[in-house]
Amino acid sequence: IDGACFHAGKITKLMHWLESNKHSLQGSYFYSDSYNDLPLLEKVSYPIAVDADEKLSIVAEQKNWKQVSFL
Repeated sequence: IDGACFHAGKITKLMHWLESNKHSLQGSYFYSDSYNDLPLLEKVSYPIAVDADEKLSIVAEQKNWKQVSFL
């Protein structure tokens, strides 16, 4: 599975890699600033929005996810 991936395509690549390497998402963290990463944020144990765009910030607030800013 080569090339760039976006949105839910990141899940496909990640799941393939996890399976190939005998790993899981248990206890995993994912940091993102973009609503485009929502599918992956919803898969990990600890989703964290960093300097999030407006859409992601709203979802993070609704889901009570940690939000951090370095701006």
